[in-house]
Amino acid sequence: MLAKFMLRKAWCICLLFLVLGKTARAQSMDTFAHQLLFNIFTGNADTAITGFLKLYVPVLYGQKRNAGEWIQYPAADTVHVHDEMHSFIFTKHPHFKEKFSSGRLDVFCKRYENSLLLQNITGVQLWFEFNALEEAEVAFSRLVDMFILGSTDKKFSAVNGAQKAAFTNSRDKTGFNRVQLKLMADNSGPHKFRILFETGNEL
Repeated sequence: MLAKFMLRKAWCICLLFLVLGKTARAQSMDTFAHQLLFNIFTGNADTAITGFLKLYVPVLYGQKRNAGEWIQYPAADTVHVHDEMHSFIFTKHPHFKEKFSSGRLDVFCKRYENSLLLQNITGVQLWFEFNALEEAEVAFSRLVDMFILGSTDKKFSAVNGAQKAAFTNSRDKTGFNRVQLKLMADNSGPHKFRILFETGNEL
């Protein structure tokens, strides 16, 4: 009886892992990337950031486009172009629950002076900052876990004390299919560390 019970228990555990694995794979790299970026490219941004978008990056407010569709072309009579960077500071993230001291989402834009005040998104960077190496390593491992299942290729490296993880999903031709993470020391003070998240797609 004990042997049958243990066999049945082992089968249930295996089944549970299979279900969890399929659930994790159902969440794509594109989905995780959008979530980390507060869903600002989906047309349904998280409520925590909508006020920031409306005020500083209105081109992202309430609009949905795929990766590669955020470059617009200015009118022929455009004469002035301004490079902009707008930063959203946060201490909590709706889709990432690991401990961090603060976070920052940088949105890089070009604004063209014409009648439409055209604003192009040229890049985004997401930063998490930490007061202890252990906290940074736990968060980095969690982020790696988020992307590793949905990727078809992955590469890990270390340069000058910084850890880097890069992921690619060759099955996805329209969404965020290339991302990278970097864990590094923060020069703002001793025992300070930070993680940088970037997408490899043109916006």
